[in-house]
Order: sequence, then structure tokens, then C-alpha cells
Amino acid sequence: MNCKRLVIVARASAGYQLAFRPRKSRGGYYLVCEPTLSEELVQKIKYSAAEVDSRQLEIFSKMSIAERFRMGFEISETALRAVAYRIQIENPGMSNL
Repeated sequence: MNCKRLVIVARASAGYQLAFRPRKSRGGYYLVCEPTLSEELVQKIKYSAAEVDSRQLEIFSKMSIAERFRMGFEISETALRAVAYRIQIENPGMSNL
């Protein structure tokens, strides 16, 4: 089962409905009837942003759009693989869809 499919199946089995919005602004996958960002996540983002070193921002700002996209994509893929691995460990009898 690919990582994205495994995450979709797991969320559905937990009672979440995942939908896709094909618009340019605010498009992509989202959880139906759930806020875009929880208040807890908003606070974590604020605290994390405060910890970013100006040298990191300088390096990031010099990267091309392609480099920044690749970096974001790799982070997302790593997160999906981690979630899929965790689900498979917690549910060893789950079949690969």
C-alpha cells in the first residue's frame, strides 16, 4: 500500500472524512468539518517561528523555488512514511491496499 493511501484508510477508519479541494488557493486534501489549523498548532507555529535563526532565513531565501519545493516535498513524504510505518506497527494484521 502506498503511504498516502494508508493514511487515507487509517483516517477513514478513525472516523475522519478526507476530501480534496482542487482550487489554487487553499487547495489539496483536508479533513471535512475540521478547522484548517487547531489553536494548539497555531501556537506551536508561533513559538517555532520565534526560534528560527536569521541565518536560516537568509539561506532559505537564497534557495530557488524548485529547491524549496523539493525540501517541502521531502518533508511531507517523510512524514507520510512515518505515519504509515506507525499504523502498520500498531496494526500488524492490516492488509496492504
